[in-house]
Amino acid sequence: MIDTSASNWCHWIAKDVKVAELELGAELENSRYIGPYPPSGVHTYEVMVFALKDSPDSYKGLFYSSNSSVDDIIAALDVSKGTNGNILASGVLSGTY
Repeated sequence: MIDTSASNWCHWIAKDVKVAELELGAELENSRYIGPYPPSGVHTYEVMVFALKDSPDSYKGLFYSSNSSVDDIIAALDVSKGTNGNILASGVLSGTY
């Protein structure tokens, strides 16, 4: 989950998710989350989900920090074993707080 109003501040990251369903209250392995807490004003948050063929070669995003470009994060996710085309599908849910 990225706060696009605050220099693409990353609040939630989940890697290598291999399940399609979770029980209420269950936690994912390889997941870190710190909820929204904007100091003032309205902030826009985007939850981005990607279906990947394989694990990406690298991950360019920083957790609990600002990120210069969401496009760089997405571009890195799209490369596996040195080849582009790793992203099979994606979705975005956007909301304000």
